[in-house]
Amino acid sequence: MSQYYFLVSSLPYLLPRSDAPIDYPSFLETCGAHISEKEQGTLEACLLGSGAENLGHHPLLDRWIKWESALKNELVLLRAHNQKIEPEKWVRDVNGPAGLFDLAREAVNLDSPLEAENLLNEARWTFTDELGVGHFFDFEALLVYSLKLQILERQRIFTREKGAGEYRKVYDSVVEQISAAGV
Repeated sequence: MSQYYFLVSSLPYLLPRSDAPIDYPSFLETCGAHISEKEQGTLEACLLGSGAENLGHHPLLDRWIKWESALKNELVLLRAHNQKIEPEKWVRDVNGPAGLFDLAREAVNLDSPLEAENLLNEARWTFTDELGVGHFFDFEALLVYSLKLQILERQRIFTREKGAGEYRKVYDSVVEQISAAGV
């Protein structure tokens, strides 16, 4: 097992709900000079939205994908139930851990989509902390860092201002359609 003391210790420290101190492409570039091609491929496959197509790259990544897929499945089931539609089209066939129903239910029941996203990102962060237990200067530490960095980048795109702007676009579009229909 390779150790990456210099590389890991040179990376900026990441804190939940903070700004990402580097962007993901810069992180990959920094790592590329210190890790093997195979590890670089695994790191590039280590994406928040990874699905079953990225299973098999690394056991830690597999645990992440299964956890995230199980969470998304729970969210799909709850949202489909609320909308009274069949969820099968959106449920992914990945056997993940149980016990994510309560988290999904809490997120779905929040009034604010931003609050729900923050709740889910906090849970993602906690799970990556669990994945990182016992990994300090090895490749697994880089995988955990990769996931956390992506969580920070993801939370940066969700702001009240952007949400209000998108809401206004949809609202204006609906009003325009109603006006055009003469209703």
